Amino acid sequence: GHNANVTQTFPLKEGAHVLQWVYRKADAEVAGTDNAVIHSITITGLPAGQGGAGSCAPCPPGTVNHKEAQEVCIPCPPGTYSSTSSECTACPSNTFAPAPASPSCTPCGEHTV
Repeated sequence: GHNANVTQTFPLKEGAHVLQWVYRKADAEVAGTDNAVIHSITITGLPAGQGGAGSCAPCPPGTVNHKEAQEVCIPCPPGTYSSTSSECTACPSNTFAPAPASPSCTPCGEHTV
């Protein structure tokens, strides 16, 4: 289904935390270009000058970030892959990537193209 502008709140106790967002495609949906987008993250209740990310992280394999200070990682389209966060590359001959955000291409089976 489609959920627009869903707001979630997660109270945290004092101390260091690592927050991770994971998108998993529904088992019944094996094709398509659906995705999840995080529009903003707000951290409240911190003393002035504290909080925020301690460092930047690269985009995960299968996604790219073409612009400096771009806030999202873009999934590579089907038929392409990315093992780095800089560029989507077309799958070589006799390989395929059927889904978006593929970190590599899969060899075609015997007697297929």
